[in-house]
Amino acid sequence: EGWNSLNFASHTERDADDFEGFGELLTRAYLTAVEHLLNFRGGDDARPGGGLRRTYDERRETLRGRVKGRLDLARYLREVASGRPDRAPCQYHAFDLDNVYNRALRFALHLCMQMPIRNATQAEALRERARMLDARFAGASWRRVTPADLPELRHPPASFRGYERTGALPLARFLIQHLSLSDQDGGSRMPGLSFEMHALFEEAFAYEAARVWGRGKVTIAQPRWHFRFDGLERECEFRPDVLIRPQSGTGSLDETVLVFDTKWKEAFGAATLVVDPTNHEFTPGRHRVKLHNSDVFQIIAYAEMARRRSGQRVVAALVYPFGGTETEAPPPPAELVWHTDDKAASDVSVRVVAWDVRDRVADASRHEQLALLLRGLAAQPAKEAAA
Repeated sequence: EGWNSLNFASHTERDADDFEGFGELLTRAYLTAVEHLLNFRGGDDARPGGGLRRTYDERRETLRGRVKGRLDLARYLREVASGRPDRAPCQYHAFDLDNVYNRALRFALHLCMQMPIRNATQAEALRERARMLDARFAGASWRRVTPADLPELRHPPASFRGYERTGALPLARFLIQHLSLSDQDGGSRMPGLSFEMHALFEEAFAYEAARVWGRGKVTIAQPRWHFRFDGLERECEFRPDVLIRPQSGTGSLDETVLVFDTKWKEAFGAATLVVDPTNHEFTPGRHRVKLHNSDVFQIIAYAEMARRRSGQRVVAALVYPFGGTETEAPPPPAELVWHTDDKAASDVSVRVVAWDVRDRVADASRHEQLALLLRGLAAQPAKEAAA
């Protein structure tokens, strides 16, 4: 709806809803506008734009064996003194296509060639279409045009009204303003929006966990657990990301305290393939998991602190985002196996958990998956400590 309200909306070939993304939509709009300008399409659909226009531009050029326009006498005498009398520095006006407007249109075509488009077939077809149009701009030199050059393009001469009428120049200005082909740091400036993804992931998980438990449990985001070393005045604190503790006296499930440490890291690799010996079909097996020692040490410390503070059984989990393919299911929780003689270790269970963050997963399905996960963690008994 927003796109259809723009002045150049009539230059797209289809309705905005027919495109997979804004990049494809904008590319098609611009290529169509340039084709109309060049009278390229023909037939009933043609909207003559008058073709590319020429302008008189002042040129300074050193010619060989001839003079054009006005001879720069001072520079010519230096050439003669250097033993090059055939070189004639001249200043003249040229009536050709190499003007600021055509250079801007050509540069915008190259921006379209770099446009990220999801469908590879459509992307290549549009690039080929842009290359064919670029060949029509052979008389205009290829130069980088930046947003700082846009004031020169705002008020073209009357002879360039076709550039505005077809939408080619307005769309070129839009592309140059909002896209960049800079290959240097600081080569372009544009608006941007960024998120602290670790904080966002943590808050989203805490919010969804609170929705799952409702009033049955108390969900606390970043509780502060203070402690200090004997003989030192400075106080320290632990701040686990999410703590779910029981309401008092509500049953056996509520005897479990859940502690979570969220990590916005890529921990789950592709699932290994397992072959079925009976029918020789391949099925997804376990996912490869990459853990950092610091993450494991941190969640163990949280789990032990929670056990000492509550005196109840504790299940602690490292929560990583899962973003596999559409056909993959998130891996089930994996438990850390203890090898210790400490009997209290059986009261602490540490897991690695995947939370599905794929954008094509419905919110209701994501909510149900998390509900099953959390209730399973609270209900599942810890494994006996291994000797």
